[in-house]
Amino acid sequence: FEKANPVILAVQETKIDDERLVAEQIKDKFPSDYFQYWNSCKPPIKGYAGTCIYTKIKPISARFDIGVPKHDKEGRTITLEYEKFFLVGVYVPNSGATLKWQEYRTDEWDLDFRCYVKSLEQKGKPVVIVGDMNVAHQEIDIFDPKRNENMACFTPEERQSFQ
Repeated sequence: FEKANPVILAVQETKIDDERLVAEQIKDKFPSDYFQYWNSCKPPIKGYAGTCIYTKIKPISARFDIGVPKHDKEGRTITLEYEKFFLVGVYVPNSGATLKWQEYRTDEWDLDFRCYVKSLEQKGKPVVIVGDMNVAHQEIDIFDPKRNENMACFTPEERQSFQ
């Protein structure tokens, strides 16, 4: 970490149920010039979802939701507003091995997240999105695309929804 010396580090799937405790426990592992932003499930679910951003540049503001309660309780987003841009760290829901969450992901989450990003763009700053999108958008993004065509993260519906 010290060798790479990132200005901003976004982490997904933190799987933390008490971000205050973890932040306190690992604060000595990171140089002191980082601001920490954590978002976990509410109420806590041990070992599930969560996001974190470490940044050397203090943002103007931090937001931990996209304004849609059914999506906001899993700790999937952190938005940091800077002078010249917005940074959105995101952990997009996975459709699941049996694709049981695919409709939720493509018909609800993706649409609502897209609306949220557009609302940020309307504020006149570029939006930088980083994180785990849980999709292999093109065949080059996955090993053996023919065999994986209907697997989670590579279904035609997920790929289309990602565009």
